Amino acid sequence: MKQKLLPYIKKIGIAFAIAYTLFIIISGVTFQFYIKPNLNNYKSKIEVLVSQATGQRIKINSLEARWDFLIQLLLLSFL
Repeated sequence: MKQKLLPYIKKIGIAFAIAYTLFIIISGVTFQFYIKPNLNNYKSKIEVLVSQATGQRIKINSLEARWDFLIQLLLLSFL
């Protein structure tokens, strides 16, 4: 029984690894070429959302984004 399932488990594992790798690649490309260049377009939306969440008026002076391997960073500067 186990010998019959082993090839299927390996195939499922390989398919999962390929899907995960493609997801990471597509996420990185989307972040680098769509989100990062258009970051200032989202500035007002982020200000509104943060203001609503905190109950205070928030003004963002600058936005910066980085992709460090699997971690996306969005840095906000308030002055």
